[in-house]
Amino acid sequence: MTTENDPLRPINPYGATKVAAEALLHSFHKNFDLEVSICRMQPIYGPGGRRDMMPRLLLESAIYGKRIEKYGNGEAIRDWLYVGDAARGVLAAMNSSDGFSIFNFGTGVGTSLNQLIQLVSDISGKKLNLVQKSTPAGDAVFAGICDNRRAKEILGWEPNIDLRTGLSIMYRLFHWLADPDNIKEYHDELKTLLTEDFHIIGSPFSKTSAR
Repeated sequence: MTTENDPLRPINPYGATKVAAEALLHSFHKNFDLEVSICRMQPIYGPGGRRDMMPRLLLESAIYGKRIEKYGNGEAIRDWLYVGDAARGVLAAMNSSDGFSIFNFGTGVGTSLNQLIQLVSDISGKKLNLVQKSTPAGDAVFAGICDNRRAKEILGWEPNIDLRTGLSIMYRLFHWLADPDNIKEYHDELKTLLTEDFHIIGSPFSKTSAR
């Protein structure tokens, strides 16, 4: 389990930029008395997420038959955090005033790539279109499993959406949006689907959403 006090030893430039950003924020705190709350997020997935993240890629393979590259032997571990839980964590940290604080946000549950593939296959009932590739240089096989006890104790935060539930939400949404006729014919139902079932604030189908 990865805690907030563990040594930071990035293995790629991407991780190094995160460590550098924290150092920069700490210098502003020390020199200008700036209050800082750092949110160390585990990999985030969910509606509206990055198109290159593995949960979304696998779901698109299930729905559209897209060929997806599978790196390594599939035993790489990630602690996947649902976007709604991540957003609640950020809001909780913003409302916590303690000078300089660092909080881990994650589920505390590790999932291998092979397990993630099986979950998506089970949810969709489809065999995924995968092509085997070697692991890229600098890609972490074990990216850490979050110890979120500090966030729970200080912020009262804890994850609400487990991985199977979050993937099911995404699959239902993407499967719905895959058929353009659904948007045209069932506009009101889609609006309810997005704003209530998936807890998306400011749905693009809502007249009151920000543009």
